[in-house]
Amino acid sequence: MQLPEGLIDKVKKFLGDEGIEFFRSCKEEHGTLSPVLKIVENDKIIYWPVEWHEGRQIRDLLLKLDEYKNEDIDTLENLWRALVDQIIE
Repeated sequence: MQLPEGLIDKVKKFLGDEGIEFFRSCKEEHGTLSPVLKIVENDKIIYWPVEWHEGRQIRDLLLKLDEYKNEDIDTLENLWRALVDQIIE
């Protein structure tokens, strides 16, 4: 998928170093950008689906951009993954 350089830069800025490192660690440790993380806190297990939390933040960013505000969810889903994949390379 050919991604516009300006869009890549916007998402990089949005994620910042911490966000980029978060997704890089997801890919390296879990083999995917959107694992379901298992967080244990005070003897309780919390399941954290990255796709629905951090992925949603990127989809929301894309929806704010004029060129993507009318895109369907499948396109946005593929786009955020492709963008983050390219950013963390």
